[in-house]
Amino acid sequence: MGEPMEWSESDSLANRFSMLVASNDIGYKFKQFVADIIAGEYDREETERSIQDFIRSHPVALYSFTTCPFCRRAKVMPT
Repeated sequence: MGEPMEWSESDSLANRFSMLVASNDIGYKFKQFVADIIAGEYDREETERSIQDFIRSHPVALYSFTTCPFCRRAKVMPT
């Protein structure tokens, strides 16, 4: 489910493109613009408080997207 895991490999075209977009001000602002649209309306202060409370009460916390290959790779335990 989601994008191919290969996209999260450091030398993949998708990863290099993502790093290029995120490494400049225009690309970063575009990604933030898209994230803001997807997030919709919410209480920013309450959300920040909730996140900080969660972080303080858990020694390790990972917020992720279930379909993101980078997130999925971060959650895979080495065997």
